[in-house]
Amino acid sequence: MRIPDLSDETTRRRLAAKAARANRIRIPERAAAAERSSSSILRPLSGKAELPPVPSKPARARWEAASRLVARAAVVLLAVSSLAATGAFWGVSRGALEGKGVLALLLNDPNIKDPGQQQGDENFLLIGADTREGDNGKLGAGDVNDVEGSRSDTIILVNIPASRARVVAVSFPRDLQVDRPACAKWNSTTKQYSKEIQPAETHSKINSAYMYGGPRCLVQVVQKLSGLKVNHFIGEDFEGFSKMVDAVGGVQVCSTKPLYDDELGTVLAKSGSQTLDGAQALQYVRARQIEAEGTGDYGRIKRQQRFISSLLRSMLSQKILANPTKLNGLLEAFTDRAVMDGVKVDDLLKLAQSMQSIQTNKVTFITIPTTGTSEDGMNNEVPNDDGVRAIFDAIIYDKPLPGEGGSNTSSASVVTPWTVETTGKPATKTTTSSTPQPGPPPETQPAEGVKAVSVKGFTVQVVAPTSTILYKVAMALSKQGFKVDMTSSGVAHSDTVATIARFSPESRDAAATVASAIPGAIIELGSTPDADVELVVGSGGDVPTVVEPAAPGAGIVANEVKAVDGVVRLPENLTVTNGADTTC
Repeated sequence: MRIPDLSDETTRRRLAAKAARANRIRIPERAAAAERSSSSILRPLSGKAELPPVPSKPARARWEAASRLVARAAVVLLAVSSLAATGAFWGVSRGALEGKGVLALLLNDPNIKDPGQQQGDENFLLIGADTREGDNGKLGAGDVNDVEGSRSDTIILVNIPASRARVVAVSFPRDLQVDRPACAKWNSTTKQYSKEIQPAETHSKINSAYMYGGPRCLVQVVQKLSGLKVNHFIGEDFEGFSKMVDAVGGVQVCSTKPLYDDELGTVLAKSGSQTLDGAQALQYVRARQIEAEGTGDYGRIKRQQRFISSLLRSMLSQKILANPTKLNGLLEAFTDRAVMDGVKVDDLLKLAQSMQSIQTNKVTFITIPTTGTSEDGMNNEVPNDDGVRAIFDAIIYDKPLPGEGGSNTSSASVVTPWTVETTGKPATKTTTSSTPQPGPPPETQPAEGVKAVSVKGFTVQVVAPTSTILYKVAMALSKQGFKVDMTSSGVAHSDTVATIARFSPESRDAAATVASAIPGAIIELGSTPDADVELVVGSGGDVPTVVEPAAPGAGIVANEVKAVDGVVRLPENLTVTNGADTTC
């Protein structure tokens, strides 16, 4: 059987939707059977070679993935996207959802980094408002005599890339130090801006941006910090959050110890798994003074992320999706208290259709890294500027992030080498063509501190310019004991003659072990969602030699693709939670 190669049309598809992981040509099962050995380590290819339908234009505003995510406002997103996914709105009117508008978005903000690269991405800024107005004071929040106005108690920025391959939710500590710009004053009661201007302030807490300047001021601050284009805003208060949790019948959490907060009192009276109602859940996600944790706002953020993950798993288990009464009650609870901008029913329906296959292990929660508290007596959390920039560059340019789960599909990735520069210059993504001309090997440097690991402890997918080379390399690796995943392997042209073992942040030693078995191979940090290591065979035409790999524990002399000047690596101590994590 003749194996088709990547075409210009395929390239256009990948560029149109940035679906870089959807376009590699698969080897049909019959062709595979004719060429591969009977090695039990090789996993069989599945199905016929098929390409996804051609999108007519980049994916536009869609919402369903974010709906599977985030704390107070995320519960709502879940409800609406669930309704959209089932094609029924249970009598909920457009007015209920779209009639809660507030001016928040700044779509032409010069702080947005590389807008063209973000085309098709959906970014939701979700906030839980710390207000004592109305019935919020009855929920243990105090009253307006204790705290006036409304602060953003919880701030989470959710990114859904154009490929819809993952969801990343970034939590901002409420005391994060920022330079707040001059903003029109905001009235949290009337939800209106005045003509009076709140002066700019340096070394301010991020939650004060919402208190003084409302949603628009906070969006401006977040866009300056992140470079992301916020195209959706949703805000919810204490009362709305509590009502939403009750509407879904409570949410299960797990703790290894009872939790007592010095300000709020008992949060969890016992350890172990337990279901919290709305009022209890509010205390659980608000508590910041729990001595047993000793982590202040970071312990609270971690609890929020685990709470959202639990809610997410509950929603996707169909307990909520299949219950029209709960869905309707959830949406009604949300629309009663929420304020929004850039949220339209038609857009939600479209996004729902593009996100139906998302699973919990493709949802990652990350906390903004800091370097400690300020020394000016304000106890602000000082951001790790390089780390913050690296996180959001990784999001903008689809770079792999720590803690991401494996792929939920068998689709393989097209080879897309890229670099991220902090000089303001747009990053580049190398594309494939029907007659690619491979370039020279990339500049490398010695890889420090890498050691061989057992070949049985990780998976390898092989990408090669032809099916013949693919199977020869896969068979040779299999004979050396490597676990070659043929369901994710495929044919694609590389832009270099070099053979590269690409790795995610957790798989550097595994990639070096693969490289030790292929003389001349180099390693590179990159996107590998379908296997632990992606071996990209260079387009030089020769079949690389495969030898016995280094023994486990042995030091490896390997070469690593050199970072471009200005590139910032992700911090190694990031606080990350995966949506599928069920540990207590």
